[in-house]
Amino acid sequence: MVSKHIRFRIEEVFGKEIRYPLDCEALAIDISQKCNERISASTLKRFFGFISGTEPRTYTLDVIAKYIGYKNWDEYLEILAGKNESSEFVTIEEIKASNLSQNDTYEFCYEPMRKVTFQYKDSQCVVLESINSKLQKNDLFVFSSITKDYPLLISSVVRNSMNLGALTLGKVSGITSIKKIQ
Repeated sequence: MVSKHIRFRIEEVFGKEIRYPLDCEALAIDISQKCNERISASTLKRFFGFISGTEPRTYTLDVIAKYIGYKNWDEYLEILAGKNESSEFVTIEEIKASNLSQNDTYEFCYEPMRKVTFQYKDSQCVVLESINSKLQKNDLFVFSSITKDYPLLISSVVRNSMNLGALTLGKVSGITSIKKIQ
């Protein structure tokens, strides 16, 4: 399911709310006309959660990013991470790594049906449980903040003493829930 932020941006460019699967047919035509690239209505139906399916391919994300005014999906995520494109006041539900205390334990979820529980130890996080996520139990990771409805940008993941590099979770849906366990 698409995040509220990206859905709003798509609907803003499209000029109407995406409420029904039929709206995806019209959106596919609009994307094709404005971007000279094609995304099928079926792909858009999966993207908006009208039908179940897999995570969208990079091509799909790139075309959607172009549709809403960005060069590609990576540029969209970079700008989103800076959160410098909005002038509205909003209540942000987030966890900042700088505010965590030793042994704080949190859980976050993102689509499709992914859940990660972690504990903060010695300036990094240890994965205690991972369901359907690329993170695995005992992985160590570092982040600056986890913000509801936005993708999570992890700057470093270490598995079995090997640095796997950066990771983005919830690219499409954003983080759907965050809660403190202890």
